[in-house]
Amino acid sequence: LAEGTTTQVFLGGSRESIDRARQLIEETLGKARERSGANNPNANIVRVPHELIGLLIGKGGETVRELKKESGARIDISKEPAKDGNPDDRLVHLSGPPECVEYAKKMIEEMLNRSRERASAGLQDRSRSRSGSRSRSIKSKSRSRSPAKKG
Repeated sequence: LAEGTTTQVFLGGSRESIDRARQLIEETLGKARERSGANNPNANIVRVPHELIGLLIGKGGETVRELKKESGARIDISKEPAKDGNPDDRLVHLSGPPECVEYAKKMIEEMLNRSRERASAGLQDRSRSRSGSRSRSIKSKSRSRSPAKKG
């Protein structure tokens, strides 16, 4: 539904069942508003490149669960690519108390920066190892040896 759209819901059953259903609907809508940032000045969105989203989620969701637990923020990762900006980005929605949201944002950014640094270092290491192995293979093919000192 588009924001601001109203939908009428009819509930039937006992008074107790209707009250419980109304409560569940209101809780669900409240969570959706919190997640989307509507009416939540503390909500924050972090853009994460699609190729790094697996790092953020972790095996079986372990990393994102740990981030939620340590920061105290709610962290929701969009399953769809970002519609605005870079289509290769995924949106990570952070919400909760301001200090928790800021801490979660800092933790995510640090994790992404470490990953980028490792990737950059890995590229440098590969170029060094390729040039080193190339010079070794050239020496072995030519069977060149250092002259032996007689003495």
